[in-house]
Amino acid sequence: MTTLNPNLLSKGMTEAMNAAAPVMRAVNKRLLTPEVLLLTFIRLPDCTAGRLLQHMADSRGFKLADLEREAETGARSIAGRPADFDFVTSGGDKVELSTDMVVVLDEGKGIAQAADEVWIGTEHALGAMSQVGVSTSGLLQRYGITPTAMTGSLADQALAKHTT
Repeated sequence: MTTLNPNLLSKGMTEAMNAAAPVMRAVNKRLLTPEVLLLTFIRLPDCTAGRLLQHMADSRGFKLADLEREAETGARSIAGRPADFDFVTSGGDKVELSTDMVVVLDEGKGIAQAADEVWIGTEHALGAMSQVGVSTSGLLQRYGITPTAMTGSLADQALAKHTT
């Protein structure tokens, strides 16, 4: 099994991945899936993805609690396929990733690189989760969290970073 290079992740993304491990166990899953990570983002309101989700909820007129409920249902019901890839938590536990989770990280890396960022952040992973073909895309798009909306939000965030 291959282990995810921790140098690819931002500090915030590493914290979110660490926080996702107990969430994964709480929903009785053995794989870390995008649904589990989405649920974790919602429950971590101080991470960048959590703040983006709250902003989207406010601007698009939905309740974040509704999205959380649906994300939890998805986390419980979608098993995912093992990718033979794992993430090592700060406690040394190995968490096996689903194939969709590997896609999210790979797409997130592309989004980060397009923004001249070095590491995959929670916002990049969230943007990847909205992409067609990822298991969370349908859920996110029902709430108006589309690739286009995410591109706009990420561009605004990048502009704010460069001007401060």
